[in-house]
Amino acid sequence: MEKKICSLCKELKTLACFSKTGRKEALRSNCKSCDAKKYKQWKEKNRHAYLRGATNAGLKIKYGITLEEYEQMLKNQKQCCKICKSKKPGRKGVKRFAVDHCHKTNKVRGLLCMSCNTAIGLLNENPILFDAAKQYLEEYS
Repeated sequence: MEKKICSLCKELKTLACFSKTGRKEALRSNCKSCDAKKYKQWKEKNRHAYLRGATNAGLKIKYGITLEEYEQMLKNQKQCCKICKSKKPGRKGVKRFAVDHCHKTNKVRGLLCMSCNTAIGLLNENPILFDAAKQYLEEYS
């Protein structure tokens, strides 16, 4: 069984303990364990950069927009919900407005607080149901 010395911990380990570099059959110089520790330290030291990167990746994967586009949308909406104009994105712990999008086309419509986004979802994005709810509320107000 072939082995290799990790450049960080200096331990002799099997090749299975090393990740591939992306180049054909090449292995990283650090073992997986040392890489994980090093990455964890970097995340703790660079928390803001890590969170921005994670947020950007999540937005790109889920909605096809970048963090910069999200921030520009929020600026255009004057830092508030597109529907109710609340400056608070939601209950305690919710830090960002929801990216509202059409579930059929995946087209982004705007940024909403948790309450407005939930209401749209509960009424199945159906304008007829919204009109009926509005009529109902007006009837009893």
